[in-house]
Amino acid sequence: MVQDRENRGRWSAGDIVGLVGGVAGVIGGIIAVLSWLEAKESREIAADAQKLSQESFDRSTGKCTAKLTVDSFSPTVDEIPEQFKFSSFFGTEVVRFESLDQLIGLNPCLTVRNAGDEVIEALRVETKFVYGIIDGRDLPPEKQFAPTPWVLKQVEREDHELGRELKPGERAAIPIARGLVSQMLEAQAADRARKDHYGMFEIRCYARMVGVSSFDGADYPLVVMSFVWLPEGFTEDKCREFLDTFEPHVEVATGN
Repeated sequence: MVQDRENRGRWSAGDIVGLVGGVAGVIGGIIAVLSWLEAKESREIAADAQKLSQESFDRSTGKCTAKLTVDSFSPTVDEIPEQFKFSSFFGTEVVRFESLDQLIGLNPCLTVRNAGDEVIEALRVETKFVYGIIDGRDLPPEKQFAPTPWVLKQVEREDHELGRELKPGERAAIPIARGLVSQMLEAQAADRARKDHYGMFEIRCYARMVGVSSFDGADYPLVVMSFVWLPEGFTEDKCREFLDTFEPHVEVATGN
């Protein structure tokens, strides 16, 4: 009887084999769960990488584009000082600048908005002189009908690398004086510098997304503006100095 009790307290070879097998089974189960979790994480990483790769491909092929809208122009008609408002011989009220300082002081700007889902890192503005008329009513006939100068640089292009990225829904104000002055300088007639010049300009806006090299056009990219200027207040030396030294700053609004 004592011998039976002693035998019951001992581990038999079968017990040891069973225990080892059970432990091995538990360990195998743990390894299987860990392997499954690792495989799931690997699949998620691969899926994310594939998504990023697809997005990059869509951007590079133009399937994914920046969406930009022109919200407003400043200053508005109501904000322009009365001293700049002028009744033209067409019978319409226009804005008239007698000097470069007046135009710079007014600081005309376009406000654009990121209307898409992509982050924008750069903006482009193109300014074009469309046509103009010189008021030569009291000039000799040969000067009255003389053509306006050729604008050889047909578009003034300015690229603005943003100090802070333009996120979806955010707005940015872009100064446009530089592009206007560049086109005005080519369009004005030096021999009629004391005569009012009527000009119409087109301004187009573009955006470049993060991670791409090309620009996309705005949904409503074209802004047309017209005004009068007196060339004797926009001398070539002064305009060249302005074009060489003026560094426009694009202001990105912090809220939507």
